[in-house]
Amino acid sequence: MGALTAGLAMVLLAVASPTPAPTPKVEVGKPVPWIAALDLEGNAHSLGSMLARKGVRGAVVPFWAIWCRACKDELRQLSAGRDRLKSVGVEVLLVDVADPPDEVAKMVAELGLGGFTLIRDATGGVVDSVGLSRDEKGQVSLPFTLVVSARGEVKLVLREGGDGLVDRVLAVLEKEPVRGGK
Repeated sequence: MGALTAGLAMVLLAVASPTPAPTPKVEVGKPVPWIAALDLEGNAHSLGSMLARKGVRGAVVPFWAIWCRACKDELRQLSAGRDRLKSVGVEVLLVDVADPPDEVAKMVAELGLGGFTLIRDATGGVVDSVGLSRDEKGQVSLPFTLVVSARGEVKLVLREGGDGLVDRVLAVLEKEPVRGGK
């Protein structure tokens, strides 16, 4: 009977213990996972194809949702810094985390994001590929922004939002070689 009680206690302890947090799939210095999805018009886009373009140094990839205030601030900064980013070969790939398409289109217009490539992670596959954590209701932990070199190497992972996004991106990517010359 003692062995049965001890075994039952071990099972109960295992069930009651919190599940360890998943290991992040994105690490500075490592290759970026595959990021691809459809835009609002149904056209496919991938980070890999953006990075392969001639004249590209890298990309900034903000994951965002319409409910995320810090994300909206980051998106405003990217919109305001559009010319600075473009002038040094930095692409922008916006990843919406499954908001309704009409609300995404409204926010894109409101924040002046036209001209940036935007994909909608309707299934959560992109979020899962980078290992973003979710709360108990399944909501993704945002803000989350990746800075990636043209070689596909993660150079910076930003999780806190805040001012100076464009300056931080440029400080990292201006040192990177330009793909195929300019």
